[in-house]
Amino acid sequence: MYEKMLSGFFTGPQSSPDGKYLYFFRDKNWWIYNIATQQTSNLTQNIKTAFWNTRDDHTASKPPFGMGGWLKGDKEVLLYDEYNIWALNPDGSAARKITNGEKDEITHRVTRTDFEYPYLDDSKPIYISLYGDKTKKFGYAKLENNTVQPLIYENLSVGRITKATEANSFSFVKQDYNLSPELYVTDDFSNNKKITGTNPQQNDFYWGKSELVSFTSKKGKKLQGALFYPANYEPGKQYPMIVYIYELLSNTVHGYVTPSERSAYNTTNYTSNGYFVFRPDIVYDTNEPGMSAVNCVVPAVEEVLKSGMIDKTKVGLMGHSWGAYQTSFIITQTDIFKAACAGAPLTDLISMSLSIYWNTGTPDQKIFETSQGRFDGPWYERTQEHIRNSPMFNAAKIKAPLLVAFGDKDGAVDWHQGIEMYGTMRRMEKPHVMLVYADENHGLAKKENQIDYQKRQREWFEHYLLGKPAEKWIIDGISYMDKMKAREKPAAQ
Repeated sequence: MYEKMLSGFFTGPQSSPDGKYLYFFRDKNWWIYNIATQQTSNLTQNIKTAFWNTRDDHTASKPPFGMGGWLKGDKEVLLYDEYNIWALNPDGSAARKITNGEKDEITHRVTRTDFEYPYLDDSKPIYISLYGDKTKKFGYAKLENNTVQPLIYENLSVGRITKATEANSFSFVKQDYNLSPELYVTDDFSNNKKITGTNPQQNDFYWGKSELVSFTSKKGKKLQGALFYPANYEPGKQYPMIVYIYELLSNTVHGYVTPSERSAYNTTNYTSNGYFVFRPDIVYDTNEPGMSAVNCVVPAVEEVLKSGMIDKTKVGLMGHSWGAYQTSFIITQTDIFKAACAGAPLTDLISMSLSIYWNTGTPDQKIFETSQGRFDGPWYERTQEHIRNSPMFNAAKIKAPLLVAFGDKDGAVDWHQGIEMYGTMRRMEKPHVMLVYADENHGLAKKENQIDYQKRQREWFEHYLLGKPAEKWIIDGISYMDKMKAREKPAAQ
């Protein structure tokens, strides 16, 4: 029976707490298998909402928005649509929408405060997390007697709610980009008492702030980005800006970030040194991962430039892994960026698809056909699309100086992707440096290498964006043979 049910699954069957049912998600719907009657039924097909993630732009089977758990006695199962929580009878006889999140675009999700039992006891309050899809506000509500009562909802991050086991008391944490995490306790959320703050030394330093920026992609999609201001920002003055990319990043607008010499992509490292930092959202069209990034990131940056706060001659771009791939590709399509840094980028999508994900020993095809690549076929069926979206095949159009970094034991993106790009850029006589860290994987683990990469990345942008004299390594580099000889000397001694 189990093998028969697995066909076409997105999720494997799981048991309800009392063991009466198996539930699973397949073909964009939730299904129930009644163990006693051995009957399988589609639980959501007649409900006029989507329980599959309508925002998911991957080419693989669509995942569900999720589920919140079962009520005591397997009475009802709680399922999610885009904004709401639904309660469904497992026999399919009834369904009720508990929340009304679509009205204000607030996502409602069950948050567990009691893990003693595997079920939710609806004779007691059930707590719900709130997230403003467009506002990025956070908060909590409670469900009691079939009524949802908001408890807290603020324009910062509110999270980590915990309930006392023997009292009706709660703790939770507030934070924002300019507010180091603070711990609060409360009984009813009307009188919240601050217990402690963190990083009090921040008061001795200038600090930036953050805000949301709304923009429209070249394909007409309404998107957002998180913009972080330089410390001690002065209105009327223009500043350089670093754009950091991956996929959806506007939801980081309220995240507190401590500076770190070991973190190359650290937002506060840059804001504390006089830069704006911008983290825009990216969404994707099938077979166009690179062009999709261009269609989102370029209009996002153009929207920020309208503010007049940014010196448009001093805008840099950076990312790691998938973000590094997009960084390397975007600079083939626009000259809006004056320098770029890419950590472990995919550069040739055809050779990359033929490589191995060495950390797991699995083929890299899955990255392109079921994951981030968002192709609906293999490279030999989508050859032109793979070429069109490969940085290496478009490198002739690159104007921005490009810094690439790899570990030579990278088990996620084979470091030969960097070598291909390096050979191409050098042959084209374009400004390009490749940093190679010995015995490092996809992310640098050794402290000395983390510090070194952060330092060199900063020096790269300081030279090409701020006009500071180039460090010797930018101009001269170190030959591979000289590097190998330097590594052999300690061993010989």
